[in-house]
Amino acid sequence: LNADQVATSTAQRSLLPPAAQPGVLQPGSWIRAVPPRRGSVHRGMVTAVNGELLTVCFQNTSEDVESDSEEEEDDELGDPVSLPAGHAWELLPATGGGLG
Repeated sequence: LNADQVATSTAQRSLLPPAAQPGVLQPGSWIRAVPPRRGSVHRGMVTAVNGELLTVCFQNTSEDVESDSEEEEDDELGDPVSLPAGHAWELLPATGGGLG
C-alpha cells in the first residue's frame, strides 16, 4: 500500500488457520473427498475434527475440471460441510508455508 491508501478489507489468506503438521488430521489439513450431494472429487480444508466427524470447507471447483480451460478457477472455500464417520476421504500432503 502507498502512504495515501488504506486497507479496507481482510485478505482471504489471513482468515485461514496455520498449515497443519504433515500426516496429522487437524484443523487446517487439506483433504480430497466427494462432498455430500456432489458427484465429483473436491479439495477441502478441515475446519473441525470431532471424533470421527469432520467439518470441511470444500473449494467450489471440482478436481475433474480441465486445467486447460481459460476460465479462472474459483478457489474460494464454500460453506462448512459435515462428513459422517465412514465417509471416504484422502489426507493431502502438507505444502510448505514459504513465500515465493
